[in-house]
Amino acid sequence: MISSLPIPAPVLKFVADNLDSVPELESLLLLSQNDEQAWTEKELAARIYVPVQISRSVLDALHRRGLLSLVGVTSAYRFG
Repeated sequence: MISSLPIPAPVLKFVADNLDSVPELESLLLLSQNDEQAWTEKELAARIYVPVQISRSVLDALHRRGLLSLVGVTSAYRFG
């Protein structure tokens, strides 16, 4: 069931200040729900139904903004 509660102002501000696209929002939500898992570009692309090039740019952008951590030298990312 869809909630009719308004989105809190701090959440709207965070989204406006930090996310540029729906794939970025989807990716951040997915990675935050699975914060122990490291995700590669290919895994993320398959999960959010975008080409690998898009998932690569999404992961890079979220990492630059400090929302994701790079795991070792594996080119995998995790939330936080």
